[in-house]
Amino acid sequence: MPDSRSSCRAAYRATSRFGAMALAVGLATGCSAWRHTPEQKMAHELQALQQAVPQHVTDPARAARLSEAIRGLDTDLTEFRREFTTMREDLRAANARPDVTRPELEQLIDGYDTRRKALRTRVLARHAEMIAATTADEWAALAKHERKALSAAME
Repeated sequence: MPDSRSSCRAAYRATSRFGAMALAVGLATGCSAWRHTPEQKMAHELQALQQAVPQHVTDPARAARLSEAIRGLDTDLTEFRREFTTMREDLRAANARPDVTRPELEQLIDGYDTRRKALRTRVLARHAEMIAATTADEWAALAKHERKALSAAME
């Protein structure tokens, strides 16, 4: 007849190993599941774009124009994110009111659309400035950062 202590030890060791593996997997997936905010993603990509300029654009005058456009894009996208967040909060607050009227909601949305269009025009102008300051090859190397920053701004 097997010793009950040895079978308990074996079960304990197996459970301990399983628990350690579960903990390790949990920690690994927990760390990788952490998500950056759209603002953090946007800032990261704009910083990567700014840092890539000296590597890909050798002409100092064009590099300076490009860096200035990137700083302007940062300002415009930050304002776009702020506008988007404010509009979402204002719309939720208005929608939560039982006495809200359709004209109030339309006015809220129309005001947002007007401000968004103005910001979109500014962002498009920054994009054109950046393209004008680069060659096709330079822009091909830099465009991915702008694309990721724009995507983050839209989240």
